[in-house]
Amino acid sequence: MFLFEKNYSPLVSQITDTVPPDTEYLGVRSSCLPGVGLGLVALKEFRKDCVVGTYKGVYQSVEEFNRTETDDSYSMRLSRSTILNAGGNISSFTKYINTLQGSQVQIFGGFNCTFKHCRSTNKVTVVTTKPVKKNCEFFIDYNM
Repeated sequence: MFLFEKNYSPLVSQITDTVPPDTEYLGVRSSCLPGVGLGLVALKEFRKDCVVGTYKGVYQSVEEFNRTETDDSYSMRLSRSTILNAGGNISSFTKYINTLQGSQVQIFGGFNCTFKHCRSTNKVTVVTTKPVKKNCEFFIDYNM
């Protein structure tokens, strides 16, 4: 059993209209990480190198992003000048993938997915880096 495997309730009360409904493969649940809120959970097993989904958001210049009052928890820097901002009302499963910090990396077995940025299409895809068991949470390094 993975340390981060958990029996998840069907839904949590924090879910709002901006959280996508469950699919056959993915669900948003209370995270197993203390104090972080929601996390993305595998509802079926994922093999290594499986696409979890597209990281959707608004492409903004760094200057534009800094002018907005957006929570930067859902943003990632694609280049020196561009940020992909998934905050606000953007409904996407992948923005609920949490990161691990400090000793959590070892405790929870490390990151199990990564970002793949295709420069020609300017799309960011989340792909598993190792198998993810059913009812386990996805973790990613946003400092790629």
